[in-house]
Amino acid sequence: MGLALLHRGLQQLIREQNWRDLTAIQHAALRPVLTGESCVLEAPTAGGKTEAVMLPALTRAQRVSPERSVLILYIAPLRALLNNLESRISGYAGACGFTAFKWHGDVSQAAKSRRLADPPEVLLTTPESLEAILLRKASWRELFRDLQTVIIDEAHNFAGGDRGSHLLSLLERLEGALPRSLQRLALTATIGNPDEMCSWVMGGRPPARRITVPAQTGLAVDYLIQHFSEEEPGEPSADSRQLARLKAELAGKKSLVFVRSRHVAEQTADLLKQASRDDIKVRTHHGNVGKYYREQAESLIHYSNEAGINAIISTSTLELGIDIGELDRVIQLGSLSSPGSFLQRVGRTGRRPGTRQYFRGFTTATKELLLLTAAVSLGIERRSEALQFATRAFHILAHQLLCLTLQQHGITAETAWRVLHANHAFSRISGEEYRQVVAYMMQQDYLRRADGLLIAGEQAEKHYLTANWRNLFATFNSAPLYDVYVGRTQVGTLDTSFVTSLEVPFVFTLGGNRWQANVVTHQNKTIRAVPAAGGIAPKWDGFGGPAVPFETAQRVGEFLHRLRPLPEVLDQTAAETIEALSLTAANGTWRPGTVSIVQLGAGHLQLVTYAGDSINIALRRLLEADDWIVSNGDFASMNLVAPDLHSDASAALTSFLTGLSAATDEALFKRLTLLQKPFVFSPFAHMLPDQLRSKAIVDRSVNLSQLRMALSEIRVTEGW
Repeated sequence: MGLALLHRGLQQLIREQNWRDLTAIQHAALRPVLTGESCVLEAPTAGGKTEAVMLPALTRAQRVSPERSVLILYIAPLRALLNNLESRISGYAGACGFTAFKWHGDVSQAAKSRRLADPPEVLLTTPESLEAILLRKASWRELFRDLQTVIIDEAHNFAGGDRGSHLLSLLERLEGALPRSLQRLALTATIGNPDEMCSWVMGGRPPARRITVPAQTGLAVDYLIQHFSEEEPGEPSADSRQLARLKAELAGKKSLVFVRSRHVAEQTADLLKQASRDDIKVRTHHGNVGKYYREQAESLIHYSNEAGINAIISTSTLELGIDIGELDRVIQLGSLSSPGSFLQRVGRTGRRPGTRQYFRGFTTATKELLLLTAAVSLGIERRSEALQFATRAFHILAHQLLCLTLQQHGITAETAWRVLHANHAFSRISGEEYRQVVAYMMQQDYLRRADGLLIAGEQAEKHYLTANWRNLFATFNSAPLYDVYVGRTQVGTLDTSFVTSLEVPFVFTLGGNRWQANVVTHQNKTIRAVPAAGGIAPKWDGFGGPAVPFETAQRVGEFLHRLRPLPEVLDQTAAETIEALSLTAANGTWRPGTVSIVQLGAGHLQLVTYAGDSINIALRRLLEADDWIVSNGDFASMNLVAPDLHSDASAALTSFLTGLSAATDEALFKRLTLLQKPFVFSPFAHMLPDQLRSKAIVDRSVNLSQLRMALSEIRVTEGW
């Protein structure tokens, strides 16, 4: 029945390709998309989300005017993803008598010029390339004259960072030039707060319709987490045993191995080459690998003969839907705290009929074991962490204000705000704060006024409009991570909320080693570090990578306090290690959604939260502002010394935390903003006054609802 609703050309194509039927998500989305509803489609990896929107969107697409124009705009986060999709979408478009064209930085200007003169009905692009079209192509209004539908692929990848805020502004600018509202279709993997994404994608309009298809029940899986302990007498080192196990897993299989950093990727590849003598062929895939070699790796993994390779060792760059063929195995080396990432990664396997989803997680550090176990446990339940959606992205507002002056060759401040204000990323920016942005940009000569219109000023010309405007089109950071370098070697990453909470120099843990950060460059997000002298203890213990989310931290607490049985995916060593750790956890008073105050001695307390890095770091800032001393902490707990050692410390802390839980989001936001150092966290933060920089940093780093949720119940107990 569903197939009969599609364009006849698509029905014929489907018959030729021997489709048995539409998938569950394709059935669920068919009528809403055909009737023009804006939707968020949430379904597991490989569920057919692209076809779920493309087939009905193509069926619905109609030329409104005699001249050709783009009817469907398909936006993806990666050029490689567009390259993968081009032939598939071109086939669907061709079946309807339409054409499709990809437009990004690797496509020649000659090809782009031809398509401007003869527009495709389907345009595939990235936000940065769309920005370039709006600013550089005088005929962009004709190009998008009849635009009806915008499809946002991998929307969860955009939503949590600056690129998402930028993308939403582009949609507002497009819609402001059209006589109709755009149908917005967002495709996402499982996320913890999909209803918020429905509001995010629409801005100030009514939320999009949520279409969710649960994971297939009874899916065959083969998951195992193996822990390699250094305490095995008479055995080789944990790293040696892990490498041997990895080698055995890769033999004769097509695998994807995920690691935490570029350095670990290259190091693992070198060790495998030395150990296997070319019996196992691997390539690496990360941000420092050139485009040619990344694409070569993506191609070679397809082959089963001698020309192929056994595995790609990758950072998160292959987490998205780039087509690398049918895989046998996904392997995680070390840390992973995101259940959403686990689901994305393991979804790469088990796609062929009769095969299983296959996952192996290898750890050598206990904290990495705990976090990986928690992430996999949540993933098995199809639960992901909540995304943090920006609402005060002042730096993107400044960037877009400058872009609008260039696009329109001058614009009034009032008109610009009318175009941009519906963006969800600006939803908590007041009119007064907008006027502060405009006034500061004019004061610093990023903007100036001519004939009543705002135009680019001298500082804008100097910082953003040289070198073919490259700095204006610079890719925004999709994840708030800092690269850590020791000498010239990139040894890992740290989360923004962690880095910005500490004064340089600070000591941190990464890869099982302690380092001292001596130089932090916020603008390009780099840290220069050296080994910590004398084993100085870090004030805050992070495992590297993105911050441990609230959901993962809570699950770790449930395991350590024996409130939930360990998942059956652990090998004996892993299970025994976590069982041993649970013996030293606090004495059972902690429960999910509570904090536990443990009295250690006169004025000395431990605050047990399992609330995650971002929440605990925000708590630490608030406590230190109230003269509490935080001696050390991590995603689970922190040790405190009371301001007055002679007072009832637990009563004082209980009172303080109760006050925080009763505060409104706005009150908490204001307090945290006053404590936030207003560093230049983005290339466009130069255009903001200090107060607005601080607001933007807090907005992107702290989930205030989760902060108050963590404080909903406070328990006090004696130390153990």
